[in-house]
Amino acid sequence: MIGNIGGKVTLNCTSPSDNPSSVDWFYESSSVSNDSTILVRIEEGKLSVLDASGRLSVNRSLSNSYFLVIYGVQQNDSGKYVCSVDVGYKKQHVTFLNVIGKYSYYFTEYLFACYVFELISTTDTIGITWKDKIRNEQVKE
Repeated sequence: MIGNIGGKVTLNCTSPSDNPSSVDWFYESSSVSNDSTILVRIEEGKLSVLDASGRLSVNRSLSNSYFLVIYGVQQNDSGKYVCSVDVGYKKQHVTFLNVIGKYSYYFTEYLFACYVFELISTTDTIGITWKDKIRNEQVKE
């Protein structure tokens, strides 16, 4: 999953049961370390947000899905998120979040100019392709 800096991401976790005894969301900052931080715990229907940043919330849908919502996404939110559902056995859902920069442009129009100073032959044609390197897409041909 990809998130933008400053944006919002929603991670999904589905329970095989209507009433799991617990739902936990864990976070690992890198795949090298096995250190995980518990972010949220739902136990016997009671929600405990253990992250002090104030940027997390959990929503539950009617279809046994639990959504972890991260607001004001930051670069250090990148990593592995594990949802562990206890229904008599543990079922885990893993999501990898990659946070990318948020680009903003101050201009809505750009003026591109290209000057040709000399042609070898009048039958030659010149092709010019403009490419936006940030978005990696062709702009104009």
